[in-house]
Amino acid sequence: MNELLKNEYNGIIVSDTLEEKILNMWSIVKENVFKDNDILSEFISTQKNKLYEYHFGLGLYLRNNFIYPDKELYREFNECGVIHNDDISSIMIQIWHRALQEGRIK
Repeated sequence: MNELLKNEYNGIIVSDTLEEKILNMWSIVKENVFKDNDILSEFISTQKNKLYEYHFGLGLYLRNNFIYPDKELYREFNECGVIHNDDISSIMIQIWHRALQEGRIK
């Protein structure tokens, strides 16, 4: 993978710090959304172009619990040029999906 593009999601470059913060949130998300290993396995094996299927499940959970204008996470995404909650949750889903496929998180 081109090192310059390692943190690129939907054409947005996410800082190492922001990506690390999102990866650190995985255990909370896994505990609350992916309680069943079959569901987690399905998420990991989902093709990148099909991740939109998680918009109303995982994405809604993220938007309802973590993405608020008064939160640091929201402001950090704004600094990357991402201002819409749907786009923020989409990038977070892509970060976890890629990290799971690469074995960086479990």
